Amino acid sequence: MDKKKDYIRLEKGLAIYKMEKSANWYIYLWDKETKKPIQKSLEIKDKTEAEHEARFLKRAKEKGLDCSILSQPSQKLKTIINSLLKSYEKERKALNTRDNKYKELGRYINIFNELKEGFGEINIKDLDYAHLLAFYQKYENKISKTQLRYMNLAIKKLFNHCLSERLINVVPATPKIKTKVGETGTYFTNTDYNTIINKLQNRSRKKGIQTENNKLLLNAFIFSTQSGIRTGKELTNIQCGDLTVEEIQGNKYWICQIKGGKIAEKDGVKRKIILTPQAMNCIKDILSDTALMGGIVDAHLIRVLKDNKDRYLFRRKKGKEVDFATLFSDLRKDIIDNLIEKNLKMYSCRHTFITNQLKRGANINIVAKHAGTSCEMIEKHYNHLLSIMKPTELLEEGYNVETKYQVLPRPDYDLMFANIELMEETNKKLSKMTPEESEQYLKDNNIPVSQAPI
Repeated sequence: MDKKKDYIRLEKGLAIYKMEKSANWYIYLWDKETKKPIQKSLEIKDKTEAEHEARFLKRAKEKGLDCSILSQPSQKLKTIINSLLKSYEKERKALNTRDNKYKELGRYINIFNELKEGFGEINIKDLDYAHLLAFYQKYENKISKTQLRYMNLAIKKLFNHCLSERLINVVPATPKIKTKVGETGTYFTNTDYNTIINKLQNRSRKKGIQTENNKLLLNAFIFSTQSGIRTGKELTNIQCGDLTVEEIQGNKYWICQIKGGKIAEKDGVKRKIILTPQAMNCIKDILSDTALMGGIVDAHLIRVLKDNKDRYLFRRKKGKEVDFATLFSDLRKDIIDNLIEKNLKMYSCRHTFITNQLKRGANINIVAKHAGTSCEMIEKHYNHLLSIMKPTELLEEGYNVETKYQVLPRPDYDLMFANIELMEETNKKLSKMTPEESEQYLKDNNIPVSQAPI
């Protein structure tokens, strides 16, 4: 490596020097703005001339004059991104693949690679709103809100890095695009629900892991449908210690604290959900192998949960996580011919819970809080149910359709035609009579004048 020589300090923050393999003088100038030294060749061989040039450049920079010779070398976007990728991949390598941070870093890495592929040769100082807009528009109506959020975070991290390294002074605005409209997940009809339950309960499985997985899937399926919990980390992170009994308005209920997954805590408030008796039966079934569970009464259950507070309920006995999505997919293939809806997924348990709550007219805000989502998301994905949730709120007078109705009797056409013939015959007789005779005929035959033939 070429070394410095003949270093001459001219004043504070300013010096000239030579490199061993160069005849030219270099400038050393401390940049107060970037807090870094500027070291450039002056392309001057004479010492005195180099001193004058160095002093001139220092004064010019202090007065904000254009000194292209002192400008920092350009940084291509791909160079900056490669540096970030190296750091992110190193951090990711040290994490467990099941860790949420591992997946999060993976999202950023993918976004950075896509950005580098499209705009890698552009200087970071030249990267502007137009470039970002071209990048974002490729994903218009193609990505979800979650994917867009990660994209915005990745871009923000990139520019924050560039700001901290003083590579840029201004951050361009982030474009706004429309995300794809998410489809409401399919929910279980009573028929499909019972078909799945019956299959799981009567499924012949080999002993060991298959039996254990089947039992967990059965209970996870019922528990998720009864609680509306997300069937990933929210479910698999539940431990015995997360279940407690709380008194609410004079009644005692089983409460479960959500620790993992998408929304375990919001605005500093931990999310808790109330559990139905059916959901608690799943917990009891999972713990049926535990001592003191013979009676399965709440007093015993409270004690067992307390004694096993660190045990994960919806994992195998040794704490190994279960991929319920894959297990359910395999089950669906076995019974696909018996299902009405063919596109059911494990996540359909959550959609079924929310759908059932809306159908029975539950308060949307409470459903949203319980499910760890927003009213806006429920209105967006379940709006087809909202207009029929409470018909009485739309109708001035509510009513039930009477399904039992009477059929009007079939007209007696023979009698009808006989009456017509009688009328015609009477009309002929009356036409031959005087008015006085007609009036007397009607009285004698008890025919009201209003019903007399015309």
